[in-house]
Amino acid sequence: MNSRIYRSFFAVAALALAVHAADVPKVIRLGWVGNKYNKAFTGGIVGYAQETQAWEKEFAKDGIKIEWSFFTGTGPAINEAIANGEIDIASTGDLPSTSGHSNGLPTRVIVGGGASGGTRYILVSVNSTIRKPADLKGKRITFQKGTYAHLGWDRYARDVLHFDGEKEAKVYSLIGGDQDVALASGSVDAIYGGGLDLVDRGVARIIDSVKDDNHPTVAWNAGSTYTTQKFIDKYPDVVYRWVKVYLKVADEIERNDKKDLLRRLGTKDGTALKNVIAAEPEDYRYANLPIFDELYRVGVDRAIKDEISLKLLRHPFVVTEWWDRTFYDRAFAELGLGEKWKAVIAQRTERLKTLQAAYK
Repeated sequence: MNSRIYRSFFAVAALALAVHAADVPKVIRLGWVGNKYNKAFTGGIVGYAQETQAWEKEFAKDGIKIEWSFFTGTGPAINEAIANGEIDIASTGDLPSTSGHSNGLPTRVIVGGGASGGTRYILVSVNSTIRKPADLKGKRITFQKGTYAHLGWDRYARDVLHFDGEKEAKVYSLIGGDQDVALASGSVDAIYGGGLDLVDRGVARIIDSVKDDNHPTVAWNAGSTYTTQKFIDKYPDVVYRWVKVYLKVADEIERNDKKDLLRRLGTKDGTALKNVIAAEPEDYRYANLPIFDELYRVGVDRAIKDEISLKLLRHPFVVTEWWDRTFYDRAFAELGLGEKWKAVIAQRTERLKTLQAAYK
């Protein structure tokens, strides 16, 4: 009798262990936006997490590997990878993240967003007859369609130039490196969101820059970090731990002066240090901290509204229903970030007032 009980006990224990083993994936596949230099690096909080192997260390005890993919095709390519089940957690700008969900991708946002996109540059050839932004009307403009730059250009044309950016300019969709070649060869007249390395090489000059203080309705890229509902349902504890590490890394950046390190990370894709500094937000803590708040909600909601009006999106949706804050809120509370990030949260509240005033 006792032997049968022991055999049953061990059978149940073995089953429990097998079930537990099945509750973790062999690998967590991360998909992030690549760069025109085709370097396998990113910047900001995630770049710091990559540099310190924060997620690799967290999941090593479970035998879970972290697999990084950086897509030179940026947001649209990441959406395709999500649709094909090739990545588990991703981050893209406002247009690709919202359009992907609107078009049926079962994504759920699991981390809030920063409050600034830094500085974007509008470049023309050094020998161009274009002297001011208004001269861009009717000209050949390049950016990659389906990305944050696509929404940015359409907003810029509407709010700053006061014309239809799709109909009253000739738009060419090219990825970063191809944009540089096209401008240098004279195949296009301007790049929206170009890099300062072209200026350094004497190929291009800046005719305008886009940032929070000069073009507030254009500047903010309300990007999102998300996974799929399937991944959440299958591995909820893994998602929670991944999010908690993300917030721990963000808090380490906030509490310590990591500006020099973040700048160095920004050069790993081939960008010159002085150009990293020139394009960075004025307050990197304020710009980078991922916070689920009304500012973030308004930013994403405004992106959806603009995408609808600019005919970049056909099916609107409720932003808060797209979010799954379960993991974030738990980690945020456990790490005591409400108190630690109090000053940045107050800054974001003021930024919200400025943004709402700009949209009136």
